[in-house]
Amino acid sequence: MVITKKVSYIVSALTGEFRADMKTEQWYQQQLYLNALHETAIALMNRLNVNDLLETIVKRACEILKTPHGFVYLVQPEVDALVLKVGIGTYQSYLGVHRKKDERA
Repeated sequence: MVITKKVSYIVSALTGEFRADMKTEQWYQQQLYLNALHETAIALMNRLNVNDLLETIVKRACEILKTPHGFVYLVQPEVDALVLKVGIGTYQSYLGVHRKKDERA
């Protein structure tokens, strides 16, 4: 009976630590999302140019997704194509690249 109580106590303690770790990770993720939203709002209020705003959004999205790479293509109707406007990490060297409507990667 004493062993059962000790095992029960250990399992309970480990479960509690696991739950605390999960809460910490959830809190951290929530803070990332809130910080991303806050920076985007500040960029909008400061009326930064579109490229600066998009770069802020991509950088924050990369942080949230835990990746060093991200990009945004925008439609350019005058050339009937998508143009890579913001690239971070690997995609930085592709800035200005055009993709035609039916073109595959």
